[in-house]
Amino acid sequence: MDAEAIVRKYLDYLEDPSVIRDDETIAETKRRAAEATDKIERLKLLSEVERLEDPTADDLHEAFVASVKGWAEQEDVTAGSLIKLGVPPGVLREAGFDLGGPAPKQPRSTRRPSRRGPGVSVEAVRAAVPADGTFTTKDLREASGASPGTVRKAMATMLDAGEIVDRGLHPAWDGPGRVPTLYERA
Repeated sequence: MDAEAIVRKYLDYLEDPSVIRDDETIAETKRRAAEATDKIERLKLLSEVERLEDPTADDLHEAFVASVKGWAEQEDVTAGSLIKLGVPPGVLREAGFDLGGPAPKQPRSTRRPSRRGPGVSVEAVRAAVPADGTFTTKDLREASGASPGTVRKAMATMLDAGEIVDRGLHPAWDGPGRVPTLYERA
């Protein structure tokens, strides 16, 4: 992938993180797992489905950091314009941009979080739904510690069962990216 394609994909990711999820590959891997006659092969394919259903942006982040500065200089794109499109200043500093002023102090440990943490069940997500008031999928992720895929699965189940209701887009949203949907206990 060339530098411009990497920058484009990263900007798309900032707007909608689901762009890194490849539903065609997921469907094909599920099909192969269902058809596998060898238990070990099926086990490996099912593990791959889990990874594909809950992708991380680590590879995309690293490619963006490695590519964006050179591409921006070549295309005469400023760091300020990248920030206006939602790229965090810390990511631009990591890529080598001089944003002026002192860089914010980094925490003692700057290691990235591990790809996969301990599993959190759909039931744990259900238990994290607030008794009253509205909430977003991000609120449930933070309250339960579940992965985005687990939260999506739990919410789909709860919506289908009528346990929660969709209250529409957040009316006061002014943050970067897509406007979150509000949900409420039924």
